[in-house]
Amino acid sequence: MVATSLLKATKIQVDTAISGMSALKKLSEKPYDIIFLDQMMPSLDGIQTLKLAKSMENNKSKNVPMIALTANAISGAKEMFLKEGFTDYLSKPIDARAFEEMLMTYLPPEKIHSPIKNEGSEINNDNEQETNQQNNYEYLNVELGLQYSAGMEDMYKNILTMFCNLKDEKKSKMQEAFDNEDWKNYTTFVHALKSTSLSIGSEKMSEAAKKLEMSGKILISGNTSELEKYESEDYIKSHHAEVMEIYDKLVEEGKSYLKEDIEETQVNNEQSLTTDEYDEQQDSDVIKNLQEAFENEDWVMYSILIQEIKGNEALVKQIDMACKMINADFTTDKEKQEAIKFIKENHSKLIE
Repeated sequence: MVATSLLKATKIQVDTAISGMSALKKLSEKPYDIIFLDQMMPSLDGIQTLKLAKSMENNKSKNVPMIALTANAISGAKEMFLKEGFTDYLSKPIDARAFEEMLMTYLPPEKIHSPIKNEGSEINNDNEQETNQQNNYEYLNVELGLQYSAGMEDMYKNILTMFCNLKDEKKSKMQEAFDNEDWKNYTTFVHALKSTSLSIGSEKMSEAAKKLEMSGKILISGNTSELEKYESEDYIKSHHAEVMEIYDKLVEEGKSYLKEDIEETQVNNEQSLTTDEYDEQQDSDVIKNLQEAFENEDWVMYSILIQEIKGNEALVKQIDMACKMINADFTTDKEKQEAIKFIKENHSKLIE
């Protein structure tokens, strides 16, 4: 979402993939000018995806630049990724200027025109006092989050909203991996939390997740001693609950900021909404975004938005399951087509 939002004003055509396997399928279907691969993903990681892509006979983008995305901006990282076969690497959270420079460097010259300056790319100094007032949180640093969103407030609010909405799902997966002592997936999940929490401006959450990630990496490594593994497992088990509590508090602060922002906007516009009117406005926004996701066949966003639909819980659950089928790697093309057909047949009923 960060990457596509930063590219919104450039007219670049973007395809996204939710996993390494999904990316490989897209590479077999059409050519691309540049590919960004996240390093840490469940199932296939970035390096494994890269190697499979290079060995695929039907890869239509074999010789294009492939950039590694990683939250591990450590010394020697670039050399490691280059050795593995990547063209370059970009650290996360994505810096807008570095992202633009990467694209200017590796896209075909004939496809590059004068960069379009995004009017929302800088923070308005007139709002500096307001931003400072909204930054009185223990875990959420709004100003830092805005910097990672290139100063675009709408983009930041969208990312923060998604971060808050996905908390229960992400936390459930982490808890399940923790309970099962599935340290490989646990490490992947806390790695993602490290990056996403920093992108919304939470250095404290990011640092706490980073410590869990480092312990997880020691646990799944084949080059560490039994004592090191014991100490790492003990650290995770001693701090997991604490980090999950921080996660909850961060989301509470995020929701508080979003609520305050809505209320401030209403005051500034001299609006006076009753609770019922406010609920109607919120419902209208959800329906509008849901319709847009439906028309674009963005089933990931559609799955997130239907959680906001009130009433007809049985239908919501059925459509949610259909979305999961579409977005999963283990389903066949036929099953995905049937799931899409089910959503299209029931979308209007859901809106009603």
